[in-house]
Amino acid sequence: GDADAFRQSCRVIEGHLEEGKGLVVVVSAMAGVTNQLHDAYNCAVGGDIDQSIQLVDKMREQHMEVLHRLAGTEAAKPVKEGIEHVTTEEREVLQALSLLKVDQPQFRDRVVAVGERMSSLLIGACLQNMHIPVCVIDAGQVMKTDSKFGDSNPNFELTANRTIEVVLPQLEEGKIVVIGGYYGTDASGK
Repeated sequence: GDADAFRQSCRVIEGHLEEGKGLVVVVSAMAGVTNQLHDAYNCAVGGDIDQSIQLVDKMREQHMEVLHRLAGTEAAKPVKEGIEHVTTEEREVLQALSLLKVDQPQFRDRVVAVGERMSSLLIGACLQNMHIPVCVIDAGQVMKTDSKFGDSNPNFELTANRTIEVVLPQLEEGKIVVIGGYYGTDASGK
C-alpha cells in the first residue's frame, strides 16, 4: 500500500502494453483499507461518528501520502481533488448512517468500495506521470448489478452495453482504462 508498490504495479502494466492497443486494469484497495472502511461503516451505524470519521481521515491521509510520493504536479492536482471529493461523499454518507443507526446494505456496499475508487485514481496518476495514456472510469458507470444490495449479482447484458459505450471508445484510442473492482451499481445508478 505504498508508493513503491503502486510504481511496481504500473511497471507491470507498462510491460503489457502493445502499440496502439488499449488495456483494462481492475484495481483493488490498498492493504487494510477495506477493513478500515468496514470499521468506519460499523462505527457510524453504531452511532460513533467521531471514530468513523477518524478512520476515513486516516484512509484519506494514507492515499494523500502515496499521491505525494507518486505523482508529478501535473497528475497530482486532479487526483487530490478526486480523493477529497470521495472523502467528502464518504463522510456525508457515514454521518447520515450515524443518525439512522440502521444497517443499510446499499450504503455499506458504497462505503466499503471507496478504497478501490481511490486506488484507481492513484494508479491513473502514476501511469499519467509515466506518460502513458490513461482513463480512470468509476466502476459504477460500467459494472451493473441487480438491486440485491449486500449480495448483488452482475447484470451481464447491461454491463456489456456499458462497456461498449464507456470503455471501448477509450480502448480504441489506445488508452489504458483503470477501473476499481468490488463495486457496481444497479440499473438506476444505486
